[in-house]
Amino acid sequence: MTSAARVLPLRVAPLPQESLDSWLHALSRRNGLTTDQLLSVLGLPRTTKPHVLVTWQDSDQLRRLEELAGLEPGQLDSMVLPADLLQRSPRGRMPRFCPPCLQARRGRFRLDWWSPWVFACIEHRTLLADCCPTCGIRPRSGMPVPARPGLCAARLPKSNRCITDLATAPIGALAADSPALAAQKWINAVSAGESGRAAAEIFNDLEMMANWLQRTLDESDIEGLDRVVSEGWRSRPSVQPGATAGSWQTALSASVAAVIVLEGRVLAGQRDQVAIDRLRTLGRRHTEALHVRPRTMDPNQFRGLSLTMHNRLLRAADPDLDLTDRIRFRSCTPVARLPQTDESAARARWIPQMFWPEWTLRLLPEGMVPELFRAAASAIVLLAGQPDHRIRVATQHLHPYMQRYLLGHTLKSAIQNGNSQILEVFCRIADYLDTEGSPIDYQRRRAMVTADMLTEDDWLRICYRTGTNTGERGPKAAPTPRVRQAQRYLVQLLTGADLSNPDHPLSWTRGAQRSRYYQAIESFPPEQRRALRDHGRAVLRALGIREPLTWSPPEDICRDLHLPGPRLGDIDLKAVHRLVHVENRSMLQTAAALGTNHTHIRFALDLIEPKRNHSQPSSRGSTWKHRERARTLLTAEFFKREYTAAGKTAGAIAKELDMPRDIVVEFARKAGLTLRQSPRPVDIDPDWLKDQYVNHKRSTLSLAEEAGTEDMTILRRLRQLGIPIRPSGVHSSEVMLAQLPDDAPADIKKAVQGTLYGWFRLARFQAAMEFPNLNLAGEALGIVPSALVTQLARLEADIGAPLFHRSAKKKNGAPMSPTERGAELLAALARPDIQALAPPGEFVLHRENLKWTTSRPDRISDKSTGHSPKAPGQAHSE
Repeated sequence: MTSAARVLPLRVAPLPQESLDSWLHALSRRNGLTTDQLLSVLGLPRTTKPHVLVTWQDSDQLRRLEELAGLEPGQLDSMVLPADLLQRSPRGRMPRFCPPCLQARRGRFRLDWWSPWVFACIEHRTLLADCCPTCGIRPRSGMPVPARPGLCAARLPKSNRCITDLATAPIGALAADSPALAAQKWINAVSAGESGRAAAEIFNDLEMMANWLQRTLDESDIEGLDRVVSEGWRSRPSVQPGATAGSWQTALSASVAAVIVLEGRVLAGQRDQVAIDRLRTLGRRHTEALHVRPRTMDPNQFRGLSLTMHNRLLRAADPDLDLTDRIRFRSCTPVARLPQTDESAARARWIPQMFWPEWTLRLLPEGMVPELFRAAASAIVLLAGQPDHRIRVATQHLHPYMQRYLLGHTLKSAIQNGNSQILEVFCRIADYLDTEGSPIDYQRRRAMVTADMLTEDDWLRICYRTGTNTGERGPKAAPTPRVRQAQRYLVQLLTGADLSNPDHPLSWTRGAQRSRYYQAIESFPPEQRRALRDHGRAVLRALGIREPLTWSPPEDICRDLHLPGPRLGDIDLKAVHRLVHVENRSMLQTAAALGTNHTHIRFALDLIEPKRNHSQPSSRGSTWKHRERARTLLTAEFFKREYTAAGKTAGAIAKELDMPRDIVVEFARKAGLTLRQSPRPVDIDPDWLKDQYVNHKRSTLSLAEEAGTEDMTILRRLRQLGIPIRPSGVHSSEVMLAQLPDDAPADIKKAVQGTLYGWFRLARFQAAMEFPNLNLAGEALGIVPSALVTQLARLEADIGAPLFHRSAKKKNGAPMSPTERGAELLAALARPDIQALAPPGEFVLHRENLKWTTSRPDRISDKSTGHSPKAPGQAHSE
């Protein structure tokens, strides 16, 4: 019998639901062979492990076995289990059994007894037996012997085998309404694919969670279970943290039954909220606050859970998570999931830096600055699905300058104001953008749209055509504040830019600039707004962008949520127009009159349709009209003919054309023409100029008067000669540039040279030292004492040493007196040669009847204030 037979001479038909190893055992016994010998005879791979036969997946070999045994093709496929079902736990590779069923089937094993999820027999209402009642070893630990099926084949000491009849094992009876039986029926339905979810996913979740459950469940959880189940649970071996998945299956059937009964339906069934509440209760048994992964769950097992289980664990932990983490994991929504890839970069292109007006009104927390909320809200949308907990990783795509605290503060403020669903709103907006995108590519607009797309001429044309205020201050002026505000309005309209960004060319650096901006755009009438919006559409067309002017995600994505703010369109626009533009009421007054907030009014101004304009252009449009006419007339050829060839001046041309000279000059420069600056050139001796300016320190104005020209001509000539120009203003005055002789006292040089009022402070010090205290000195000098204190302190600072001792405050205290350094200074000031160095008639005090006055009456200070309009040094810090 060593050669392969064509067919087996003696055959045994498989029983219903029988396992392959059991049928092969019966077949080998019928032919008087061991199972190993039978496989050899049939030319099939030999094995000593029964579980290998139960998971046999080689289709060709199964078809050969069916042919040799005379079975229908495919009949053996129902006698094996999926290959991965028994791979995780060695002890899970041995079956349990029902003693009554085993007796009725004459020792033949059922296939489902091999499944780790089958722990009870529905027909006989009993727990499956785990091991032999004699040797305590689980069945099928080795290949069965040729003896009658149903006997224990475990090896005992001295090479003996236990041949106990397994049908005599004790029966763990269950009640008819036993929760264990109900749980087993559900497991059977899952195996049959009747649960609505994939069986592999449900069993995987139970297996990954089982070790954690065994460590978490307590006595209160098993109340109400069958006595045999409760006792088996109490006698289970302890499961240590870090135990491998599947090791829980080493427990007895009672322990497995308890886990599946208590948590099977909740964790893997369809009742989400029941499962979430149960998980939250179990998770808090080991910690007060939950995290995404339960504290005692093994990380590897957590990662092995299905998306459904991750969803439930995230939603269970949601109340205890940080607000930004709730957005990252979407744990506040039914679609909670662990982030896998960073989607923030792709999503940022669909989001403006300033949140959409429609959504801002619905979500804005009471009392929060709208601009701060709009910037933070746009950044929050980027957090959804962000795998990195560092907020900067997501926000850098939109707001690289934003501080992390602002996002948490925004969410916290909204929740404290009763908007508990704001987290889900942000998640839904993010999901909508990820799936549907946006008709506007804000990233492209931010890169292409610039402020110069609304020039001053564009602005004047808009204002002239609409008969509205231009804010014009003259053709030579730089872009006026109103033009600048219009540029900001247009750029923010097109790109959604946050002008608080310090890197933006149109940003404001102070709060006052922001206030002026909103005051300006609030004053834009509807005609001006419509013209700016039309100009914005023209800008987009010129850039090749075929997108709507503005857009926002549809509010229907949150129609089932309660949002506290008003809708943008739910307002009387005629009333807004009347209150703002006719009655000139403020935003706050208008909002109070209409029962809404000022942000609502500000956004609603863009919705007001302008009336048909029958008014004539205002006088402010005259300059624009001249410029429009100049564009046609004042060409390069015109200036070449009239100015260069004919020798006409700019003024003469302006008079002939009846337009301002400034406009003629402006267009002449645009044409590249160099205008004549003076009627005749001035001949200036360079040596004389250098000597007078450098050596004699004369001002350009005095030199221009002597030369009969303008001071700008002198400055231009100095630059041509390469002579350094002194700073303008007081720094070029003779007093500031004066130098004392080398033999002058050092302290007087320190006090005088390079200062404007040095001699005056020296005179004040000289006079003050004749009085016992500064109060009396100030009264005599006609200034308040504090001004005198400031001037003397400046003098001491310039010299670098104390000059006098202050008077004692106590009654009859010592009067103030000069220090040794101060006495030396006073002695030097008394010398006639030193007094001769002072400017004639300037800053010299005279004593008359104990009152000190200056040499010039216009230098006398105001006694009540200490200020002098002609001599600011009397009260100034200098």
